[in-house]
Amino acid sequence: MNALGVGHYYHNQGLNNAMDGIIELSPSFKSKVSLSNPSTWHNLKFTFLSLSYGGNENSINKSSISNGYSSISNAIWVVPIKSMSSFGMSLSPYADQRIALVDQDTSIFQVFDTTYNYTRSFDRSGGILSFKIGTSYKVNKSIAFGYYYGILFGSSRKHESIYFDGSAIIQSDRIRYNGILNDIFLTLSIREDIKVFSQYTHTVKPLEGALEQKHLFDDLNGNGYHDYSPPYYDFPYPGQC
Repeated sequence: MNALGVGHYYHNQGLNNAMDGIIELSPSFKSKVSLSNPSTWHNLKFTFLSLSYGGNENSINKSSISNGYSSISNAIWVVPIKSMSSFGMSLSPYADQRIALVDQDTSIFQVFDTTYNYTRSFDRSGGILSFKIGTSYKVNKSIAFGYYYGILFGSSRKHESIYFDGSAIIQSDRIRYNGILNDIFLTLSIREDIKVFSQYTHTVKPLEGALEQKHLFDDLNGNGYHDYSPPYYDFPYPGQC
């Protein structure tokens, strides 16, 4: 997903998330309960609410370049109903797009008798969130179903800058994302010590993005935004467009 420009798939980041992928369906939170598997939620004894916070840092070997950030990694609320069914909601990052890169070297070129210096930078912020509404139903002692309705949404902003003799020429754009995923879960209890967990994911609406690309502008006051109001007009201002 990162190669396609969507960002780092959050579920595969860090050791904890890698381990969660291995035991995502099987009970890992409490006996007979996995928070990522709605077909086990009805086994909770009480309403459950959890908020977790995490951080991530990427670096390039043999270099001082690093990129780090932190944010809410997961929020989930589950209400069991008479040990037969349940209802819950969760909110978590789906993909992160936060990155900032600055060229370590200053490039030099000459035009006639004048020497010019310039450096380049690239920064991107935002990402995609996943909001899920889930439920479960226990058919009998051996069979239980779970269901997740997942909505993907979010946006990202990108800025590419060239700092040219004290002034910044900036190209910016914004992408808005949306998509819908459905997950169906099944728990089969063959014996007390033998259980089978399964999950099927169906893409109702593939993840898509709407790109809004803006014109180049000369950031005269250096605040990183295209200002249209006096006295801080950036070039070009509306009267020149």
